[in-house]
Amino acid sequence: MDITIRKATTNDSLDISRICFEVWNTTYRGLLSDSVLRTRERIKDSRAFNIRVGILNGEHYMVAVVDNRVVGYISYGPSSNNEIAEIYELYLLDEYQKFGIGRMLLLKAMEEISKLGYDDIVVAVLKGNKNIGFYENYDGVVIDYKERALYQDRIIEQIVLFKNISCILEKYKVKVKGVINNGGFRSIRRT
Repeated sequence: MDITIRKATTNDSLDISRICFEVWNTTYRGLLSDSVLRTRERIKDSRAFNIRVGILNGEHYMVAVVDNRVVGYISYGPSSNNEIAEIYELYLLDEYQKFGIGRMLLLKAMEEISKLGYDDIVVAVLKGNKNIGFYENYDGVVIDYKERALYQDRIIEQIVLFKNISCILEKYKVKVKGVINNGGFRSIRRT
């Protein structure tokens, strides 16, 4: 399995939109109403267009590519108060989870966010999402709960804080520079 983490291009916008739709259907089924999931399906094509425009305008997207196929992505930038960074989305197709790809995306995004001058990151995780432990594994701490509208549903999000990301990167002693392919064994090149 050859894994590459790279900056997204406009050519990735359809793949990013497709992954978002697929992950919503697998991860959020039972947590969100079928009506919300159907709404997301209806806007899939317009979402791809908006992602394309966002990438052209300098929005931050990185993709995970396995054997020349985009299988996951992360998007990030300033939070609404602009004082800390926010991970807007981190989605990975189910069949590619548990191989360290999400870790690679998260840590590479932390590196890039640090270069933008931010020390802390927040991410909103839908309450009930079984993947909350992923963020906790990398020192993310739930600091708050927020209720908001999502289309016709009311949802509760857990706000996860990563405090001092340079220390988190140092703790895991990882600087993602590339990926070594050892006959199917996936690893991050450590520096």
